[in-house]
Amino acid sequence: MPATGLSSDTIGNPYASPKQTTTYYLYHNKYIETIDSVTVYVENCGISFPDAFTPNNDGVNDYFKPKNSDYKEISGKIFNRWWRELFTFAKPDDKWDGKYKGNYVSEGVCFYLVSVTFANGEVQEKHGSVQLIR
Repeated sequence: MPATGLSSDTIGNPYASPKQTTTYYLYHNKYIETIDSVTVYVENCGISFPDAFTPNNDGVNDYFKPKNSDYKEISGKIFNRWWRELFTFAKPDDKWDGKYKGNYVSEGVCFYLVSVTFANGEVQEKHGSVQLIR
C-alpha cells in the first residue's frame, strides 16, 4: 500500500509508476507478521518538444506541443524565421496547429521559447527549433 501508482496491489511483484516520490509498504501475515517498505523516487525529467510535426489533418503528429504533460502551467511563443510571432502558449492544453491568423504557415523551420511550471513549483525554460512539414 498505497495502491496508487501500482499495476496491482494484490500480487507480489507489481510494477510501480508513481507520479511523485512514494513509499510503498508491504504487509505480510502468513507465519509471522512482517512489514517492509521501499521508496520509489521520482525526479522531474523536464520538458521536451518534437523536432518536427506535420499539420496536415491526417490525425498523426498534427500539432506542436510538449511531449510531456506533467506540468501545471505553460507560457511561450513560436516564431517563424523572421521572428514573427505565430502562436502563443498560455494554457497547459494549448497546442499549435501550424496556422497563423487562420492560414497555413509555409513549410520550414520555426523557433520556440517556452517556460513551464511543474506541480512541485519547479520552473524550466526551453528553446529550440521545429521543422514544420507539409
